[in-house]
Amino acid sequence: MPSAQDPASSPGVRQSSVAVPLSLEVSSSARYDEYVLPLLFVGALALTPSDVQALDAGQVLSRIEPGPEAVHHVFAEGVVNAPPARVWSVVTDFADYYQIYSGIKRSEVRARSGNTLMGYFLLSFPWPLPERWTLNDTVLDPDRMRFKWQRVGGTVRQYDGSLALLPWHQNETLMVFRAAMDPGLAFVPGWLVDYVSLNTLPAIVQGVRDYVARPATGKAS
Repeated sequence: MPSAQDPASSPGVRQSSVAVPLSLEVSSSARYDEYVLPLLFVGALALTPSDVQALDAGQVLSRIEPGPEAVHHVFAEGVVNAPPARVWSVVTDFADYYQIYSGIKRSEVRARSGNTLMGYFLLSFPWPLPERWTLNDTVLDPDRMRFKWQRVGGTVRQYDGSLALLPWHQNETLMVFRAAMDPGLAFVPGWLVDYVSLNTLPAIVQGVRDYVARPATGKAS
């Protein structure tokens, strides 16, 4: 994942203070304040007019909300310049996550049955945080282009979340990422974990942007 830096000075990154209520109202690009975005597995997303402007400008909305004990709820939204079907093919290519996301050093699909799969991911954090790994049970909903996962093993203590894709304007996709994570770093202060997380959240969207922009045969070796 990208090196830690001041979020305020990071191009393309905007921290949102918007809460996540039970429903969101915005119907077309012309009336964002009246369009309902139902998000399977993740409840709903709240966007203000300024959020929409930021997303249209290519910025990534990201924030962290402390949870119980060491669990942190992380959120990221960003627009990818590709239709949802193309983005779905990328975000569900779990075996190639190490080529898509800079914070993943190794990725494997250990088992799969229909729309349920088990994935292994070796995570790399910026210094001074150590590597961690997680084994996730993931359930896909391809009809709605959404999936959810939960951690079932690994040095990461908790990692549950979801990712949803929504049409955004013409041939664009809004990625909506939600997760609850405890990296299991007992001797690392919470403020440092938050700082690193906040600075690496935009890479979730940027990694997909970069990947879809590659030529069709441009996979890394």
